[in-house]
Amino acid sequence: MKRESICLCVLLAAFGAIQGFAQQETMNPLARLKIALARAGATALAPAEETSLTALITAFRADHGPPAPSSAAQSAQTALETAILAGDTATASSEAQILAQARSRDMAQREADAAVLAINAFAVIRGDSSRLTAPETCLGTSGLVRLLLGLAGGPGGPPPAQ
Repeated sequence: MKRESICLCVLLAAFGAIQGFAQQETMNPLARLKIALARAGATALAPAEETSLTALITAFRADHGPPAPSSAAQSAQTALETAILAGDTATASSEAQILAQARSRDMAQREADAAVLAINAFAVIRGDSSRLTAPETCLGTSGLVRLLLGLAGGPGGPPPAQ
C-alpha cells in the first residue's frame, strides 16, 4: 500500500509539472525563442518585435488548431475499418492508400503554412542582424530553422542546457 501511494504521488507530481509547462507555453509562445536567444548570448527581443511575433504565432495557431482529419481522411478511415472487419484485404489495402494520401495532403499544407510563419518570424527577428549570428553559431543553420518552425507549435525549441 505504501509503495502504491509513493508511485501515485510521483505520477501526480510529474503530471502537475507537465501541465505547468504546457500552460506556460500556451501563455508565452515566445518562451523557447527567448531562452534560445539568451543561451546564445544574443540581444533580447524588443517589445515591438515581441508584439509582432506573438501576433504571427497567435494567428497561425488560431488557423491551425488541434489536428483534425479532413473529410477525405475520415471517409477513408471509416472505409478501412469496415474493410478490416469484413476481412476484405484488397479493399483495406486500397483504403489504406487513400487514407495515407489524404493525411499526406493535410500535413503538407500545415508544413507549408508553418514555413511561411517561420519566414515571417525570421523577417521580424533579423531586424537586428547581429542577433541571429549567435543563435546560428550555437544551434547551426538547421537548429535555427527548427527553432523558427517550433513557433508553429511543432518540433523545435531551445538547445539542450550545457
